[in-house]
Amino acid sequence: MPNNETIVNSPVILFLGAGASAPLGKPMMAEFVDKVSKTIAVNEQQGMLTNLLKFRGNDLELILGELDTIIDLDYATGVQGYLRVAGAGQPVPFSLERDVALKLRTRLKHAIIREYRNVDSSKTAEIYNPLFDAVFLRAKKGAWLPIFTTNYDPAIEEFCQREYPRYQLCDGFVYDPADRHNSWNRSAFDDFEGHDEKRNLILFKLHGSADWLLVKSNQRIRRG
Repeated sequence: MPNNETIVNSPVILFLGAGASAPLGKPMMAEFVDKVSKTIAVNEQQGMLTNLLKFRGNDLELILGELDTIIDLDYATGVQGYLRVAGAGQPVPFSLERDVALKLRTRLKHAIIREYRNVDSSKTAEIYNPLFDAVFLRAKKGAWLPIFTTNYDPAIEEFCQREYPRYQLCDGFVYDPADRHNSWNRSAFDDFEGHDEKRNLILFKLHGSADWLLVKSNQRIRRG
């Protein structure tokens, strides 16, 4: 959590899951995984995803976590073992190759970006204005609302850009004069002071965002 008492002591905190983006036409997690699995024509990647679906179900974050674990085993070429399947007499053998995991992870991340990077800003206003009006109804000007989201899409960012006269957004990005770009830095939350005449939204994207890029040369996150 940030070292900012106003954020930490906020009386109201909003959590947004995949259902919050469904009205924007964005698929739920299981729907997205099913959709991607049908587009993979490479046998090795399809086989690995099929196995991971058996291990972790349609949980995209767990699947990506499994791929990260395999890829991080840079001293091995892969993982082999036996899978216990309900109703099967004998355990079923499986093999997860590291180079296939690398390609599958890249494919999944590209699919996430294509699916979630764009939202209709007018639609975000239609959905979020009634919600935030209800939250801020009894709050005075300058009130703060921390928002935690597991969604990849930039819906809240688009909403705040469209409704800028009424809303101030802190999403962790600050201008870095050395890099001459806005980069993600947790100090943005620690140092945020808010706007006395606006509704202040403090956005924490727990799984990252479809419009974030990691710059390898300096290991900083920048909007793409």
